Amino acid sequence: EVPFAEAASAALLLLDPAGGRVLLGLRTRGQGRRYPGAWDAIGGKPDEGESLLEALSREAREEAGIEPLDLTALGCFHDGERADAYYLATEWKGRPSNREPAEHSELAWVPLHEAGQRPLTPTTRAGVARLAAWLDAGWLHPPR
Repeated sequence: EVPFAEAASAALLLLDPAGGRVLLGLRTRGQGRRYPGAWDAIGGKPDEGESLLEALSREAREEAGIEPLDLTALGCFHDGERADAYYLATEWKGRPSNREPAEHSELAWVPLHEAGQRPLTPTTRAGVARLAAWLDAGWLHPPR
């Protein structure tokens, strides 16, 4: 784990609190892609002059057609090449769908307890593990 100031990109884990599922994307296998065929969170790098949170909101719209409403910082994790800042949202506007098939070949709701069994990017694995630890500790509560 590294400070958020070192983040080159921002990633979003959407959590369906009622179902205990997270939204993950299967990375395409195109030439030159990082971690082709691995599962990761939606997100990406900021454009020039854009903050991490602005990039996260833009990428959530572009990749999944949603607007996160309640962002919580999960942590910033380094994979040896770059650091990704992870955020959690349990509320959002819109219905998640795969809007960028060149980025992800599919988006899927994955039960959190099964997510670690998938081939995840290293930083996504760290973000999912942090989220699972928070839930195990009772730090997040489903809405009533």
